[in-house]
Amino acid sequence: MVLAEREAEYPPGGHVQDRGQVELALPGLDLGAIAVPFLVDLLRGEVPLDSAIVSIGVVKNEHIGQAFGAIRKAGTVVVVGVSNEREGAPVPGFNAITVAMFQKRIQGSLYGMGSPRDAMPNLLNLYAAGRLNLDALITRRYALDDVNQAYADRRSGVNIRGAVDFIPAG
Repeated sequence: MVLAEREAEYPPGGHVQDRGQVELALPGLDLGAIAVPFLVDLLRGEVPLDSAIVSIGVVKNEHIGQAFGAIRKAGTVVVVGVSNEREGAPVPGFNAITVAMFQKRIQGSLYGMGSPRDAMPNLLNLYAAGRLNLDALITRRYALDDVNQAYADRRSGVNIRGAVDFIPAG
């Protein structure tokens, strides 16, 4: 199940057996005695979710399958992360029976389901006013001469939040 922010925090095998594994899967969470049994059941997959959002850095179909398996009948998986464009593995658990009989949905979301034509000017105005910190999201900058490397890194999944500087630094 995709609940932790980083895959490395999942317990071995993706199954939670005790409080210690809950603390590893959800670090920093205040685990009161009442919440622990529910969280253990949730992380074991025994509590079906209304929806699951897959927003990790590089999404693989296995992550979508984990979320798909965690949702209830008529539940929705929303994929907001991106993947390597060559990801060709099937989505585990996704087939005609689960879609038709359980009415489950997988849906993508780009720009928060808004219109880029409307949203971009507003976002650029927020950035220019210093109210939207986009620079913190950039993991690597490329010079314009390195644009081919930027695309190669994106395709291979090495870097998904790179930026090409069209104006030389200085």
